[in-house]
Amino acid sequence: MQKIFKKLVAAAMALAMLVGTAAPAMAAEDQKTEHVTVHKLLMSKAELGAWDSDALEAKGYDGTQDLKGLQELVGEGQTLKQIPDVYFAWQNSEGKWIDKNGNVVDSVDKAMGGLTTADGIEFTTTNLPQDKATKYKIVEVKEKSTYVGEGGELLAEQKAVPVEITLPLVNNDGVQTDVHVYPKNTEDKPKVDKDFTEELGGKVDANNDRKEETNNVDPKDLTVGSKVPYEIETLIPAKSQYQTAAWTDQMTEGLTFNNDVKIFIGAKGAETPLAEGDYTLATYGNGFSLDLTKSGLEKINNQDSETRIHITYSATLDEDAIVARPERNDVEFHYGNNPTHSNSPIPTKPNQENGELTVTKNFPGVEGGWVEGETVDVTLYDAHTNKPVTTDKDGNKIESTVTLDKDHQSYTWKKLDKNREYKVVEKFNPTDEVTYKEGEDGQVIIENKKLENPNPKPLTPEEPSVVTGGHRFQKTDQDGKGLAGAEFVVKDANGKYLVEKSNETKAFEQAEYDKAEKAYKDAVANATTENPDTDNIKDLKAKRDAAYAKVNTQWEFTGENKEAGYKFIADANGYFKVTGLAYGNYELEETKAPKDYAMLNGTVPFEVVADSMGETEIGTNKDAGLKQIENKKVSIPQTGGIGTMIFTIVGIALMAGAYVAMKKNKKEELA
Repeated sequence: MQKIFKKLVAAAMALAMLVGTAAPAMAAEDQKTEHVTVHKLLMSKAELGAWDSDALEAKGYDGTQDLKGLQELVGEGQTLKQIPDVYFAWQNSEGKWIDKNGNVVDSVDKAMGGLTTADGIEFTTTNLPQDKATKYKIVEVKEKSTYVGEGGELLAEQKAVPVEITLPLVNNDGVQTDVHVYPKNTEDKPKVDKDFTEELGGKVDANNDRKEETNNVDPKDLTVGSKVPYEIETLIPAKSQYQTAAWTDQMTEGLTFNNDVKIFIGAKGAETPLAEGDYTLATYGNGFSLDLTKSGLEKINNQDSETRIHITYSATLDEDAIVARPERNDVEFHYGNNPTHSNSPIPTKPNQENGELTVTKNFPGVEGGWVEGETVDVTLYDAHTNKPVTTDKDGNKIESTVTLDKDHQSYTWKKLDKNREYKVVEKFNPTDEVTYKEGEDGQVIIENKKLENPNPKPLTPEEPSVVTGGHRFQKTDQDGKGLAGAEFVVKDANGKYLVEKSNETKAFEQAEYDKAEKAYKDAVANATTENPDTDNIKDLKAKRDAAYAKVNTQWEFTGENKEAGYKFIADANGYFKVTGLAYGNYELEETKAPKDYAMLNGTVPFEVVADSMGETEIGTNKDAGLKQIENKKVSIPQTGGIGTMIFTIVGIALMAGAYVAMKKNKKEELA
């Protein structure tokens, strides 16, 4: 009897277990998963690589935990970061877009989808077919995502994208009505750097995350007519999916773009030219725009490793370069998930009559244009220094940043330096595509096109610049009084003396310039509306400009001795100056002293720097660029004469006295 009872109990327990196991499955026939919330997690590469879903499941993750619950399972070793503005849409198991009812649609725009918020995005799944276990995919759609990191980063490496989920979701507790899923990404952005080429001492290095790098901050000093070679290195992250990759560059008037852009792809030392069909190149203003085409984008997108793009080009320092005024060109790299036609701000001179510069902002092609309450901030920069302009030419304070709106679509800065160029830059708005145009004299026009899906702010590395310089001097006595008539020569670090070009060289260069100038003027005079001869005139002007640069270069360091060096002569107050020198260290050597003053022994070292040509008054200690050279008045004969004899006799007497004292001491020691 006892055995029969035990068998009945065992059978009952087995039946109970069977019913318990089958209950969730039976319930699934009548119940549905009603809501699926997608939380977009952002991780570092190390965190993404270490993420272990199996370990989390072992700890109890079953798809029902909200972000707080998942954080408790993960523990304190990693803080989960959720981000907004990432677009997700639904597909069936075959990868076709579906709407909220599960019907197949022909585009992602018609599919069930939307952007995440700071708390994710909740999808109602009640109408999706769930009468049997049905698989779905939740796909991240990058071209509809608007997420941009604080530093311009875009989403990069991924895990669990697309998310695959079976509805209804059933676990040991039955059908779950509310489910949470966590697709994960890292974020990354391209790296870009621009510098002079190695022949000018530059070192392009996009991997070096320098905010201010020495090679770029210190301007290179070159003579007029010099070629200035540049290079750009851009590193595209692995698994990127850009719809836009473009470089734009504009130069100040002291530089002339040589239209010699070349683009390469591949690791350093193993790069190859990019095929012509992979990019388009256009010139505008005093610079260029280089855009990758669809085939070019395919060579940088979805790559397993980082892709390197290398661009080279050059400019010529022309006759518009002014002593101690930096000449710059600013590269910008435009990238993102949306095609764009943005360009770089164009260096512009103010109106040459009144020194005014006016900016106007409009929205061509946008319905309604300006809207009520919309504002745009624009800032005036010095194109030569890339710093905001805070004072006018007279030193009076001005507002560098101003706000434009529907009622104030233009603004005019007044009393600017007519010899400098300026840039007006709009504060970046990720929903706008910005195009800068140069209008009539002293006019800048900014046009915006509204974007449905914004791109990150263009990357603008710290730019190199070129400049010419000089130094000022004053010959003085011991009391600071200026002395006239002193003569000096200059030599460089190699010991070569500064000499003036020969008359033959000058005559030849002058003849070449006159010939080039005549050809240019004749072409302009012969041009007509029907035959403007634009390209030929442009070419002749470039040749004329190059010849002009040579004519205006007066020096060269070729003198073998000081007799050959050019003589700089102090004026009535002792002043003289040397201009047209490259930045660096030099020496003055005196070849003739002022009357009644001693010749300097040795040389006077000096350095040409940015402030060498300052105009601060003598003796204020505010002007590091002015060097006073002191000479002592002749008070004793320099060689021979009674003065020397007196010092000689006194010296001999002192030496004799010392000798006698030494002999006496030695005798006392021996006694």
